[in-house]
Amino acid sequence: MTPAEERRVHQVFVVTLAIKAADAILELIVALLLALIDVRVLSNAVVRLVAKELIHHPEDRLANWIAQWAESFSVDAKTFAVLYLASHGIIKLGLVVGLWRNQAWAYPVSLVAFAAFIVYQVHRFTFTHSPFLVVLTVFDLVVIVLVWHEWRRRRARGELA
Repeated sequence: MTPAEERRVHQVFVVTLAIKAADAILELIVALLLALIDVRVLSNAVVRLVAKELIHHPEDRLANWIAQWAESFSVDAKTFAVLYLASHGIIKLGLVVGLWRNQAWAYPVSLVAFAAFIVYQVHRFTFTHSPFLVVLTVFDLVVIVLVWHEWRRRRARGELA
């Protein structure tokens, strides 16, 4: 790879880390808000938000799915969501900080962690068929390739802290 191409790949790496950091912070904020909000209040608010759409378009699949999800949202589901989002956010943020600081441990740990996230996302996809999970999985695959590339490049140059 030419030096210019290496710079571009590194820039993409940095941008993906910024996206991962923003995503991790968002997950932590949502986990905190979800932990503070009562399940019934959240459920009722979501149902009210989609009610207008369902009045005008009762066949709207997304609005129906959201309403059904909100009506079936339980304390157990909330607890799982809070724990999942908080742990996922903390892990991602820790890995991103380690990668930004060029910590040698962060590269292999990131590869394993992001691969584990992908395995879980593919598992969840078999139940939900969510296009969002496909996008997230493809993005995580790109991140893995970039982390691996950056790790190899930095190791070859002796730049790891």
